[in-house]
Amino acid sequence: MKKVILTLVAVATMGIANAQLFVGGNIGFGKSGGAQEATISGVTTTVQDPKQIDWEITPKIGFQAGKMSFGAIFGINGEKQITEDVDATLENDKQTRKYFGWEFCPFFRYNAFEFGNFALFCELQVPVYGGKWSSKLEATGVSIENKNAAKDFGFGVQVVPGLNYSLSDHLNFDLYVNLLALGYSMDKTTVENPDNNDKNVTKATNLWAGVFSLPQHNAISIGFNYKF
Repeated sequence: MKKVILTLVAVATMGIANAQLFVGGNIGFGKSGGAQEATISGVTTTVQDPKQIDWEITPKIGFQAGKMSFGAIFGINGEKQITEDVDATLENDKQTRKYFGWEFCPFFRYNAFEFGNFALFCELQVPVYGGKWSSKLEATGVSIENKNAAKDFGFGVQVVPGLNYSLSDHLNFDLYVNLLALGYSMDKTTVENPDNNDKNVTKATNLWAGVFSLPQHNAISIGFNYKF
């Protein structure tokens, strides 16, 4: 048994020694919001949609050996939601919710088909992630803030297909087709009540397909890699 373990370690060491180091990642930013108008019996009412800003920074590092590559993604992300008129009993009220999260995602990729500068790949990802919500309610003469509105933690496993394009021997780009992803995740959300120090813990297990993939949440996402 000892010889088998030593052999596997030797093979892995040789594979890493012959592999090519690369770094990469992506930066994402999104913004949404607006207003809706409804006319009933000649009266027009304007309703403001929640305003939302989200961003993510996800650097990664790995090794490539032939058609295979492996490594890890490290990331942080944030979100800000602003909703007006959330409480009918308050005047000029506005609620602001903020989120800050982190993620760590080891991955293994195999280039199934290669043609010219393009390669179709399938990537196995094992994400671990977490974060914290805070909220603030502001109105005329009222300001209520909760810095620990909710905390979440989760992990999972997923398979994501994609397309890689090599611009040069060192620089290439990834197109992840998260719309075709398959995955499984376990999530835990903890909501604290500051009034009585009570906690409400919710756990969920999900088996899904499509744009709910983690850590990417868009139907399609783009990243880059630089090989040394």
